[in-house]
Formats: sequence, C-alpha cells, structure tokens
Amino acid sequence: MPSIPLDLLDPEFLPEPLVTEPSVAPPAVADTGTSWEAIAARLEQEVEAAAVLALTGEPDFGSVLALVDSAFEVHEAYLAEAVFTPPMACAKGCHHCCFNPVSLSPVEALHLGAFIEDHFTPDHLDRVRQRLDPVLTVLRGKTRQEMSQQRHLLLCPLVMEGACAGHPARPLVCRGWNSIDPEPCRLSVERREPMMDIENHELPRLLA
Repeated sequence: MPSIPLDLLDPEFLPEPLVTEPSVAPPAVADTGTSWEAIAARLEQEVEAAAVLALTGEPDFGSVLALVDSAFEVHEAYLAEAVFTPPMACAKGCHHCCFNPVSLSPVEALHLGAFIEDHFTPDHLDRVRQRLDPVLTVLRGKTRQEMSQQRHLLLCPLVMEGACAGHPARPLVCRGWNSIDPEPCRLSVERREPMMDIENHELPRLLA
C-alpha cells in the first residue's frame, strides 16, 4: 500500500521555525535523541498501519472517517507527549492564523463535512454558507500563488465567536500551525503582512 501523504503543509505558506528544538518524548519512540524526521517517519508508519486496518475488505464511508480519526489521534498523542520551550501560545479565542488559506486532503474534506453535518445547527450552516460565498468569489479560478496573496483578507467561514466551530475535525495543516507569541500573529493580520516572521516550533508542522 502506498504511503499516506501526511505532509499537507505548503512550504511557501510557512513561517520560519525556531532554531531551538523542543525536548521531545513521543510515545513508541525509545530513543529520546531520535530526530524529528525519524519521529515523523514512525508516525507515518503508524497511520499507514491504521489505514490498512481501516480499509481491509470492502471499505465504506465509515471506514474512511475512522481512518482520518486514527491519523488525528496519533498526531495528537505525539504532541501531547512533547515538551516545547518556549511553550506554544495557541489557545481558544486566538484565531489570527485562521485568515490563512489552507490545503487539505480529500479524505480530510469528507471527514470535516461529516462533522459539520452531524454537529452544526441549521443556523450555523446558514452562517457558514453566507461566509463561504464571498470567499469562493475571491479565490475561484486563482492559482495557489495567487491565493497566497489573499492571506489575512479572508477569515475561515468556520470561525464563530472567535473560535473554530469545526475544531475537533480540523485538518492536519491546522493542527500543525503554531506560534510562541500571539502578538506577531495579530500584527500580521492587522497590517496585512503575510510574510511577517512568526516564531514557531517545527515539530507540530513536521508531524502534520
């Protein structure tokens, strides 16, 4: 079975990482000196094993959703065991990065759509539709390079009351994005400077 493409982050859209590495002690990695690349490779193996299990036989829509859940769970388990110095500043209510266009895989899109269908009220769905139309109007027909120039102009339609309404089902690209200080993130949006330096930890992005 071919490897699952876990690295969904477009390097063109990524800020420069911190030089200082966090102390990492992820589960199932015996050697604490293991490189980030080795940790990411191990993560990929675990997700691939989950994919084989989920898609054995005649996979249905539920199997695909279970596969994405497994990938998210493994990713979160690794990050939960990592110690970052300085700590990441990302928290509920800070949604400056939600102005960035993101990429997600087809199965992540299906997973997110299923979450929205199961958990959003009719009012929430109407609000998403109203916000989505102007976003599509601006981005439709543009290349990825052209889309990158729209950063900090369009808030993700799923942000409600300053937080992600689809947070449990957010794609890997969103899970990997991070910052050690919310102030540069705020200024980047406020000043519409998409290339402002934002210090962050590389490991969450690498695992994503």
